[in-house]
Amino acid sequence: MYLFFVPSIQSGGTESVVFRYCKQLIPAHSVHIFSIVQDLRFSHLPTSFAFESVNCPLYRFLSLPPLRPFFYLYITVVFLFKLSLLPRYVLCFGDLPILLASPFALFCFLFRRVIPTPYFVSSFRNDPSTLNFVKTQIFALLSSCFDLSTTNSLSAARLFNRSPFSFSYVSCLYNPLPSHPPLNASSVKEKSKSLFKLLSVSRLVPQKNVCEMITLMSTLKKNLAMPISLIVVGDGPELVPLHRLSQQLDVDDCVEFLGSLDYLSISSLMQECHALLHFSLWDGIPNTVLEALVHSLPVFAYESPHSSLSDLKGFSAPIYFFDSFDPDSLLIEFRAFLRDSVLDSDYNTRSSDFVRSYSSSTCLQSFITFAQALNSV
Repeated sequence: MYLFFVPSIQSGGTESVVFRYCKQLIPAHSVHIFSIVQDLRFSHLPTSFAFESVNCPLYRFLSLPPLRPFFYLYITVVFLFKLSLLPRYVLCFGDLPILLASPFALFCFLFRRVIPTPYFVSSFRNDPSTLNFVKTQIFALLSSCFDLSTTNSLSAARLFNRSPFSFSYVSCLYNPLPSHPPLNASSVKEKSKSLFKLLSVSRLVPQKNVCEMITLMSTLKKNLAMPISLIVVGDGPELVPLHRLSQQLDVDDCVEFLGSLDYLSISSLMQECHALLHFSLWDGIPNTVLEALVHSLPVFAYESPHSSLSDLKGFSAPIYFFDSFDPDSLLIEFRAFLRDSVLDSDYNTRSSDFVRSYSSSTCLQSFITFAQALNSV
């Protein structure tokens, strides 16, 4: 049995990754999800949780700063009871699960030859640029407590492996692709007959840099000889400022804010649109980009020095990268993107080749089984 220990406090990309791994494992393997906060997307799976929601009285009480140690202690005790299920593998996704599970992981590692214990796997999910020096060394040390430690990017793996406090090798396990196939993709010719639609899917926070997308829309509206629109999916604190910016730049007539949507609705949009914009300033391997590639939707992405998206170049991902938000150079890059990606008759083939290549490297069962075999040699 696989026991997944996940945060579910924000219910974001980490939980989406866990959900996809569960789909890989079921029905060949049994799975149990233990989350700090209940996540409804796991409702059809065997699940348990420490808190019903972030708004429940117990969560709000224990998460007060003076009571924070009791907050961690409560989660740890509940997690200890879940270990009584005797899982074969315990996978800890995210900072807090890694922190709380590390003493148990170390105990099992040290006493495995005496008593049968689970095999512990950690999965660090944050971009390394979000960590200061002290936190980097702490997580490098924590990773050494686990039988297998992973990250979702090469840059994070390299960072931890360089640390003098890392006493075991940290491997890279990329985010998996969506497990169920998308709808039949429309052809480029069919899409080109209508309004040219761009798509953005992200939380509306400064990190995702949606303001630069709206600025690009202003440039494209003035310089492209075709009607164009931007569909923004997501919610967050930047919603009102982004609305205001679209009005200031006189593009509010071609920028549409749809709020948060479920995966099937986003999948439908990916059938309708011509391209996905990804302008994030830092991230790991973005789930939305992977979803777009599965849908054969061309991706126009900022190659940030603080992102692991460029790792996908190793799998020949058909992503068009640019490295500057200068309006003139960005216009040149976007026109090249139209020519080389959107209007490329071979794009669907290139996308399918990427999916085949990438999928073979993101099978959780194969990855863990192989790593476990190496450790036993």
